[in-house]
Amino acid sequence: MAYCSKCGTELNVGASYCANCGEAVAESPATTSGPAESLARVPPAASEPAVNYAGFGRRFAAHLIDLIVVLIAYIFIGSYVAARVGGVTDDGFELEGVPAVQVIMLTALFALIYFTLAEAYWHGQTLGKKFLRIQVTRLDGSRCGLGPALWRNLIRIVDAFALYLVGIILILTSGRRQRLGDRLAHTVVVRKAPRRAEAGVKTFSKSKLRFSMGVSWGSDFVD
Repeated sequence: MAYCSKCGTELNVGASYCANCGEAVAESPATTSGPAESLARVPPAASEPAVNYAGFGRRFAAHLIDLIVVLIAYIFIGSYVAARVGGVTDDGFELEGVPAVQVIMLTALFALIYFTLAEAYWHGQTLGKKFLRIQVTRLDGSRCGLGPALWRNLIRIVDAFALYLVGIILILTSGRRQRLGDRLAHTVVVRKAPRRAEAGVKTFSKSKLRFSMGVSWGSDFVD
């Protein structure tokens, strides 16, 4: 309710003058402000934190390290198959036909299992990603999980076409730096933030533990 500032009479809604004494009604800032001004006074919602997507160079370097892991597996698998079919040579092994296909298929299976399990259960990181401090996550930043990890690595065969030309083009033209496997699996590769804050918490906890133990020992000694 509004009242006249001169005589105290209750004012009618929207009245410009007091019906009792004729005093002009002063407009308050609340009544003069329009919808636009009211909205302007509302504090803006906090914006979402920016995601630091991993660039092509960092992802390429990580993939080279992972290819070394796959190459080592290929050598072991090839040597094993060659030893069974008589394809061992002085320099390593030489296989043709079905044995060669077996080695290729087994190596591809190893690569699929390696990338999938590492990204699903090892904080979204293969050895290469861990070394370059990048990781695979879902779009909301949560853990990648087995399903998305398997899906993004199954599609790797398309991204790897023509020496990864498809994947490179898609990464460079994507705002989220996603290759085809990432887009279909709804995942992204991001740079992992340093764990300084967590390290500080652990240090404080250890100090507190030592202090508590000291108090306990002191109490026992007094008793």
